[in-house]
Amino acid sequence: MIHRCENEVVELHRFFELWFRGEVEDSPEVFARLSDVLSERVQMITPGGERIERRQVLTGVRQKHAAHRNDRRPYRIRIENLDGRYRDAAVALVTYEEWQEVEGETRGRASSALFREREDTPCGVEWLHLHETWLPRR
Repeated sequence: MIHRCENEVVELHRFFELWFRGEVEDSPEVFARLSDVLSERVQMITPGGERIERRQVLTGVRQKHAAHRNDRRPYRIRIENLDGRYRDAAVALVTYEEWQEVEGETRGRASSALFREREDTPCGVEWLHLHETWLPRR
């Protein structure tokens, strides 16, 4: 299961990169890559300490389709230090760093994500909880 969680982190962030650059269509079918993997009760704690629920996450991402389409430098996301930290029969915890490059400036977040198995998703897991913290700029 840890391997599936790690794959989900990488693949979902690849979706975000394409979504924010406008390289995928803004359609319910494409957006399902995100909406289908979030638990109905998922909660995210943003780097600023705000707690947001599933609906807010989906609305925020949906509204930013192609937000980086016209950037002079390509918008990029890198996942580093991906580590499966814990697994039991029901859930798994992974940690990772997400580095976003926007117009040549890089900003990072340390993230902890809790997953459970769900076979009808692309990687066989769903997001239950995500907690992000800002990292020092590079």
